[in-house]
Amino acid sequence: MHVWIVDLTGAMPLDAIAHLSDSDWQRASRIVFAPDRERFVRSRYAMRRLLGNYLGIASHDIAITSNQHG
Repeated sequence: MHVWIVDLTGAMPLDAIAHLSDSDWQRASRIVFAPDRERFVRSRYAMRRLLGNYLGIASHDIAITSNQHG
C-alpha cells in the first residue's frame, strides 16, 4: 500500500495543462470559486501524475469516469 499526501494549497504546477484531460478542464471550468477550482486542478494533476507513473502511460490518457454518485 502506498499513501500519498498532496499539498493542495501550493502554487499551480506549470505543466498542469499537459497532464489534465479535456474533461478535467471542462469540469474545472464549472467550479465557480477560484480557490475550489484551483484545488480541483491540483488534486486531479497529482492523481494523474501518480497513476501515470504507476501504469507507465501518459497521465492525460488515463480514463477517469464517474457515475450518478460521483
